[in-house]
Amino acid sequence: MLNHVLEAPRLCEWFEGDADAGNPDALLLALRIQEKVSVDSEMFGKILPHPFSPSRLFASDHLSSIINCLKVTL
Repeated sequence: MLNHVLEAPRLCEWFEGDADAGNPDALLLALRIQEKVSVDSEMFGKILPHPFSPSRLFASDHLSSIINCLKVTL
């Protein structure tokens, strides 16, 4: 079951495009999947760093690539 979810083409497309689009739900889902299954994959596109580590997630170069996911819309 897990492989079917992780290998779904639409899911990979969603992660790839939503760092630019600024979808906080994509960021949250990617973090949850990473937390649950410790997948070190490029499937998350630009949303999560590859290879993943908490320090790389909060590195300035990575934060600048996901800034749109962190913006609050009023």
